[in-house]
Amino acid sequence: MRAASPGKSSKGPYVDAAAARLEPDVVADFNLMPVGPTHLGAAGVGDAVFKIGRTSGETSGRIESTSATVKVMMGAMEEIVFHDCLVIRGQGTHNFSSPGDAGAMIVRRDGVAVGLLIAGSSASITVSLSLERVFEQLKLRLLPNPNGPVRRHQTDTVARPRKKARPARGKRTRKSG
Repeated sequence: MRAASPGKSSKGPYVDAAAARLEPDVVADFNLMPVGPTHLGAAGVGDAVFKIGRTSGETSGRIESTSATVKVMMGAMEEIVFHDCLVIRGQGTHNFSSPGDAGAMIVRRDGVAVGLLIAGSSASITVSLSLERVFEQLKLRLLPNPNGPVRRHQTDTVARPRKKARPARGKRTRKSG
C-alpha cells in the first residue's frame, strides 16, 4: 500500500512508504542482516551503511548528504519532490542499489536503522528517506529482535547478489506416484 497522502510540509512530501503488520505466527528474521537493526537513529555524512535489496542483495556505501532535495519519477508522468533526503554512494565501482530495491532498510554498521530506500539513479547514487521521519509520520515502531542484536562475520564483499538455489549434491530423491 502506498501512503495515499504522504506527510507534507510547506516544502512538500516527507514520506512515501508502505507498512505491514505481521501475523501473530510470523516472526521477523533479522539473521539476514550483518548487524542489527537495534533501533532507529539519524545518519551523518560519511557514515558507513548497508542494505539488503531484492535485486542487488547486500551492498555497502557511505552517506554523502543528509539534506538533499530530489525529484523522483513515480510512473511515467508523476514527479514528486522530496526534501531532507539521504544520498548514498556505493563503495568502489559498485552501485548501492538497483531497480527493485526500493523499500530496503538502510542500516549503519553499528546497527542503527537510518533510512528507507526510495530511488536510485544512473549517476550511481541512491536516495533514501529518514527512517525516523517515516516511522513518525506513519506512527510505526521498529520490532525488537527477540534474540538481541545480530552480529555475523563481516566480509570484504561489497555487493553480494542473491544466489540461485542449487540442488544439494549427493542427495537423490525418489519421485512418488
